[in-house]
Amino acid sequence: MKLNSLLFWVVFVSWCFILYGAANSNSISKPSYLDETLDDAPPVEADKLLEFAEKHLGTPYHYGGKSPKGFDCSGFTYYCYQQQGIQIPRSSKNQINAGIEIPYEQAQKGDLIVFTGSDFKKREPGHVGIVVSKSPEELTFIHSSSSKKNNGIVYSTIPVDKETTYKKRFLQIRRVFK
Repeated sequence: MKLNSLLFWVVFVSWCFILYGAANSNSISKPSYLDETLDDAPPVEADKLLEFAEKHLGTPYHYGGKSPKGFDCSGFTYYCYQQQGIQIPRSSKNQINAGIEIPYEQAQKGDLIVFTGSDFKKREPGHVGIVVSKSPEELTFIHSSSSKKNNGIVYSTIPVDKETTYKKRFLQIRRVFK
């Protein structure tokens, strides 16, 4: 019985040291997309990101797609950012946690834009895109649309002076690179 008790304590103390060391180790870190300061984010040229994204204009929408054969919205953003060395989650529901939130007025080209799904009353992420430009009149973004009218990788705008579906669905702007 004493041997079992001694063995228990040796194993217990060993695990405590292992867990304490792992919890305080620099080798274990949270994913870079959860970095609230962008300290670990790679420097990226927004123009190169958008140039890459624009090469895919007209690519068809494909549910679950994340390749040039076909993209869904989050597959498109995931693919474009990944090709620039930026790691973000695969799904729009999780992409809202990538990088840091930026006020709409401060949106810049290359930022991630997050919307609700088609039901704007349900205020949870369901659609994403990449900001192309922001002017006093409108914000333009590129995304993979599942609509029958504008299917696939397209540009869309959110005018300042007009109530649009995308304006109603807007949730956040996320900056995911320096």
